[in-house]
Amino acid sequence: MDVTKVGFTLAKEPPKRQFISLALNPARDRESFAIPPQDPNWTAPTASAEFLVDAELVSLLYHMHDRGKDAITRLEYPDGRTETVLNVPRYDFNWQMTYDFAKPTRIPKGTKVVFNAHYRNTVRGGYLNPNKWVYWGDQTWEEMMGNWLGLVIDRDVKPDDVLKPLGKSNVGGGGGEG
Repeated sequence: MDVTKVGFTLAKEPPKRQFISLALNPARDRESFAIPPQDPNWTAPTASAEFLVDAELVSLLYHMHDRGKDAITRLEYPDGRTETVLNVPRYDFNWQMTYDFAKPTRIPKGTKVVFNAHYRNTVRGGYLNPNKWVYWGDQTWEEMMGNWLGLVIDRDVKPDDVLKPLGKSNVGGGGGEG
């Protein structure tokens, strides 16, 4: 039996902050994102961006397909400190989950976010052919590399004004929910 309860809070004023979700990806072209046949530990291009405003990181979600091996996200602060905010050393396509942080990570303007991942294109059983080159694509026999950042920002900041992609990286999303 399910005993669902729903609660609402009616505010007299709009909230001062908003939640948004932004995706950070590397270049998606066939020259940059091309996993060679039989490669057990291919290093994907780094995806990075710079924060243009202060923010709080409240969650992360990695998205790769079946060849995804590991992923890591680091913050490089303006004062020179570096912090690993999520490290998934044994990525599993069947266990994609959002990692909600117990405490938000405060990110000052000027901080860089850096996302790295590795892939294995080897025989592991299943339907994948390890003898072919693998490129970026929507199908699970292709590959992806997504790092979805759950951020809390000031209400008056537009989501498109939060991150500036660095190099050939891409930033997308921007949906604000509550």
